[in-house]
Formats: sequence, structure tokens, C-alpha cells
Amino acid sequence: MIKLKDILMEIKSDDVAYHFTKLSNLDSIKRDGLKPSIPSDMPTEEEGVYLFKTKEGAEEAFENWYGERYAEDVEFVLLTVDISNLRVFSTLADYEYVSYEPIPPSNIINVEYI
Repeated sequence: MIKLKDILMEIKSDDVAYHFTKLSNLDSIKRDGLKPSIPSDMPTEEEGVYLFKTKEGAEEAFENWYGERYAEDVEFVLLTVDISNLRVFSTLADYEYVSYEPIPPSNIINVEYI
């Protein structure tokens, strides 16, 4: 079986990408960085840190499918991630990159409270 990561192309980015997370995760992310995982509601995905290519793409996703995955009282932050020194790959989805390696906290350059 061909794995998604085997057919992805490594990209050299425009330096930043965006990652949504629950506010309750922020302290551990500031301490430990972003760790590859599989969202519990998306078991068909491969383990990785999924990043939106553009802020506009992130905002559009949040207003539509991403925001609908959670209860209304869940608070979120949008992280701006410096990906200039990371190995990230473009996925089959036009709007995202994935890193199969942890992203250190030093690569998080902005936190926007949603």
C-alpha cells in the first residue's frame, strides 16, 4: 500500500504556515512544541502536524468545517508557525502542509486568540 507521505512532494515554503489548536493546549505547546498526532475525529489521516498554507485558508476552514468539529464553548488560538527551517510537505489537499516531525516552540512566532 502506498502511504500518503510517500507521494507527497517536499516543499520549500513562503516561511510561515498556520495551525489551529484549542486554547487548553497552548501551555503545553509553548513548552513542548507541536507534536505529530492523528485527530480523534479523523482516524484516516496519517500522524502529523497539519498546517494551513495561508491565513485566509485557515480562517475559511475555521468558519466552515474545522469550527464545526467542536462544541461552541471551546476556545481556540491560531498559531503562526515559521516553517523556513522545517521539512514540511504539501498534501493532496490544496490548503495544507504536513510535518511528520515535531515542531519546536521556537518556531511559533505568533498566537492569535480566536
